[in-house]
Amino acid sequence: MLQNNSIAFYIKKLSGKTAKRIFIALIFRGAGLVSGFLMSLAVARTLPLEQVGLFFLSLTIITFLSAISSLGLNQSLLRFIGAAESDNNWEEVNSAYRFAMQFGGIFSVICAVTLWLSADWIAFLLEKPGVASSLRAIAPAIVGLTLFTLHAQALQALHETLRSILILNIVTPFLASVLLLLIAKPYSSWVASLYALSTSFTLIFALGLWWKHSWAAWPNSFTQTLWHSCLPLWIVIIVNQIHIWGGVLVAGFYVSASDIALLMVAQRISILVSFVLMVVNVVMAPRFAALWHQKQNEKLVQQSKHSTRLTIALTLPFVIIIFIFAKNILLVFGEEYNQAVILLRILITGQLVTALAGTVSNLLMMSGDEKSIRNITLISGVVGLLLSLTLVSKYGVLGAACSTAMVTAFQNIWVFLLVKRRLGFWNI
Repeated sequence: MLQNNSIAFYIKKLSGKTAKRIFIALIFRGAGLVSGFLMSLAVARTLPLEQVGLFFLSLTIITFLSAISSLGLNQSLLRFIGAAESDNNWEEVNSAYRFAMQFGGIFSVICAVTLWLSADWIAFLLEKPGVASSLRAIAPAIVGLTLFTLHAQALQALHETLRSILILNIVTPFLASVLLLLIAKPYSSWVASLYALSTSFTLIFALGLWWKHSWAAWPNSFTQTLWHSCLPLWIVIIVNQIHIWGGVLVAGFYVSASDIALLMVAQRISILVSFVLMVVNVVMAPRFAALWHQKQNEKLVQQSKHSTRLTIALTLPFVIIIFIFAKNILLVFGEEYNQAVILLRILITGQLVTALAGTVSNLLMMSGDEKSIRNITLISGVVGLLLSLTLVSKYGVLGAACSTAMVTAFQNIWVFLLVKRRLGFWNI
């Protein structure tokens, strides 16, 4: 196992500025995890188990639709704004930002209106009448979630890591938790309304952070390049969301709302395991884009390897703690959540593989190999959907957890091997 002096060694191998950004990002990302955990805890403690399931099912649906609304622009903004900023080309920075806000805004409004109008039909398909009111209440959150996520990516590309994490991971869950604790009502639709309100506030906050800068005028010359980049990534993001949340969505057709609550709480806790990788990606993605753009291949290899080793060294303790104390962690949510121990341990295993593979997906995307990521994600998504349909119908939420973990591991191992083939080095 990697020791503390190894952690210090890999931090030292990263540039002083990069290492500092990672440590500060770890603190802020930790705050984001606490905010997300508090929101899940507040929901679990405020609502009956069935209502928890209805809320989290609604949240999963709008998260999926928000990913569709983003048009794959998340990683494209990281790549192009990161490269343009390294050249001090603020016209391209603003061109990319304008493109993302225009099209992300249009598509997110379309998705929000469509969801609001089709809420009763979706509830009928899922055989869960109570979810209709939650879907209508949370539908406006698609716009806020899509646009503040794009703002966070744009700020991340400019190395404004703390502001990016603040927007992406902290403000919405923290505000939703506070509102829920102050004005709690035992209905999933009420919690959905508070969540939608929180996303609107986060978007206003994100706009304020971006517009405080006085940058160049607004050219519109970057459109074709961005379309070529984001369309393959759009497919990647959609299929990625299917394999992350596909188990939950398929489970919505086969299991009760109470079982969905158990699965969602376990899944949201398991995501804690990959938070170190998320932080490293936040800091390193624009760095990778700049190094690739500047053709500093040797430095790109070094930075990638050291960031992956640092991720492993910092992740393993979290995996061990959550795996051993899974029952105690779930007890915080209530006695009824003890049933989710096996689900949590299965999902943690899949997240561990993600952490061990390191920054491979971002590395390929920032080096312009979006099509390979698209193809891998497409195949993984199809495999994941087939696994979910097969296993959930037979084993319920246990099958959903297994399918999610298996596909997560499969995809990350494949991308890890592709880095060696395409870029010529092992990422560890």
